[in-house]
Amino acid sequence: MLLLLLLLILLDLLCYKGKRIEKILEKTLYWYNKAANNKNGLAQYNLGQIYRFKLNDKVKAFEYYKKSAEKEYNVAQLQLGLLYESGEGTEKDLEKAIYWYNKEAENGNKINLVNVINWE
Repeated sequence: MLLLLLLLILLDLLCYKGKRIEKILEKTLYWYNKAANNKNGLAQYNLGQIYRFKLNDKVKAFEYYKKSAEKEYNVAQLQLGLLYESGEGTEKDLEKAIYWYNKEAENGNKINLVNVINWE
């Protein structure tokens, strides 16, 4: 997560200074895809973040979050729950949102469990 944040800050700074960030983003996507293809859950999550927030492709973001969430990466499980809840990149499905929020809680993030308790 910290790596992605630093990457996004760097991309914003480079864009601000007028440099060509397309090439940097292209290389970033290349290396994250290489890691994601080797079933790296963190890389899959980071690709989800890039597609969701930088490239505005919610469907691709959903796909990468799902891959990462299935590898028990709890931050991706939260994002997947949020996308199911809002219907971004997928059909809105509150049962699946609750499922992924519960999985997230099982994997260590108890804070968001309050949302699930309020729904049930």
